[in-house]
Amino acid sequence: MEASEKLPLDQAPALKNLGPTSTDIIFIIFVICVLVAVAGVGRLTYNEGKKTEVAKQNVDAWAKWLTDAGPLRAKPGFQFAACAYTPPATDASGEVIAPAAGSKAKGITWGGCYKELTAPEGPLGSLRNAFTKELPLVAAKCDPVDKTLAGQLVFEKLVPAPPGSAVPVVASPLVEADLIDQKMQLRISACDGGSYTTKPFELEF
Repeated sequence: MEASEKLPLDQAPALKNLGPTSTDIIFIIFVICVLVAVAGVGRLTYNEGKKTEVAKQNVDAWAKWLTDAGPLRAKPGFQFAACAYTPPATDASGEVIAPAAGSKAKGITWGGCYKELTAPEGPLGSLRNAFTKELPLVAAKCDPVDKTLAGQLVFEKLVPAPPGSAVPVVASPLVEADLIDQKMQLRISACDGGSYTTKPFELEF
């Protein structure tokens, strides 16, 4: 048979299938699923990050208001009476005059101040917890075990420690019954999406 002679069609070698095999199809589907999962996790992480940023912004808003109001709340006519206080009376030498026996100082508490500030018409009443869409609640502390704390605020009062202590200040939760009728040091933070404490902000109020 000459080299130029063609084989009959029924004797020609079968053409190979150039399309994807079943294994290729399974692999492609697997890669697509992985990409979709990665995109979903990335979007979830992004949204959680945005919510945590809102929690930090809430801390900044509280810190700014309390810092600005601190020097003003001892002045007559302060707009937010539940947060005001009267400085202790002093004599000619500058010594604090002790209140008379049996007299009662006006009880300005944190609970009353907080309610006035977070009322719908209050300066901080528009803040919202991005995780719940509600007014941010106040927690005693952030705890990663309790995920319901996400977005909540933490207020702490800082009191100087006794001389010789290992730490300069003692921190404790600021509760509703605490008197705020004098200057005080505060620390404010928030709980992130994992209920971990965000960077705290310290101020004088």
